[in-house]
Amino acid sequence: IELLLRSQLSGRVLDPDGKPLHSLMVVPAAATLAGALGPTALVAATTPQQATAGTDGSFSLRLDQGVWDVGLIPPADSMLPRLWLTELDLGADLDVGTVVIPRGVMVHGVVHDPTGAPLAHANVRLYTVASGNSACSPGDDQCLAPPRLRAEGSSGSDGIVALILPSSPE
Repeated sequence: IELLLRSQLSGRVLDPDGKPLHSLMVVPAAATLAGALGPTALVAATTPQQATAGTDGSFSLRLDQGVWDVGLIPPADSMLPRLWLTELDLGADLDVGTVVIPRGVMVHGVVHDPTGAPLAHANVRLYTVASGNSACSPGDDQCLAPPRLRAEGSSGSDGIVALILPSSPE
């Protein structure tokens, strides 16, 4: 049996001030709903490899050939938002170059229960949906991109939740 070497995805991540962003998680995900929901038995048994950026902000990981979305998740204490690199075509090795994570802004909201009272300890997740999904036919899982997690947090005893989002739209 001859096993082919997977394509290598690499790059470097910097914070908004141009400093290397070490300990950033690099998380690959299927680029389409079909890829996310329709695994074969072989694919279901394997989870894509994740990587962590080194002290110089660089990362490298090997993935099966195909089209991938890759989440860049900064450490929680960095106060920086998540960023998604979308539709990366790994037909061969790919270096995405240097990626700068945008500045983050803290957004606050209040979670309420059905009676209108503040809800303590609620887990809140904020997702974005690709604007290109509007051009897809209903039920076209090959066209539709899955929603991507942009921020998450838990409400305090007063129902207030804080999320970190990009300071400018992407």
